[in-house]
Amino acid sequence: MSDYQKLQTVLAHVIAQVADGKGAQRHAIGLPRAFERQPMLEISRMVGPGFQLGQAMKKAQEVYGFFDAKDYDKAKDEIFGAIAYLAGAVILIDEYKEAAKIKAPTEPAKVQPGVSPLQAAMRKADENIG
Repeated sequence: MSDYQKLQTVLAHVIAQVADGKGAQRHAIGLPRAFERQPMLEISRMVGPGFQLGQAMKKAQEVYGFFDAKDYDKAKDEIFGAIAYLAGAVILIDEYKEAAKIKAPTEPAKVQPGVSPLQAAMRKADENIG
């Protein structure tokens, strides 16, 4: 465990930020406190994991400004937020995987012009869930 102490510390900061810090203050107001019910997962259930992945990318980009300004604590906070978004993407993917086991598609996803095979599969999974 000591070989992973620094990683555990980082992940503990991510959980604290989501459960008690910025994530809870901004996104769980009047909502169940469960991470799985926060808007970032609810929105992703509607539009797919691209939302979370885009948010993680945005937060990663914002790190540079704080880093250049030598505001290292805010830089770290943005990284913690990116990790939280990526963790949410993992949860969403697990939900899709579980739903696929429960209700296997009866027909393959139809490929439409301008829609990637991944997008078509995700839309088909949404249909199967709902």
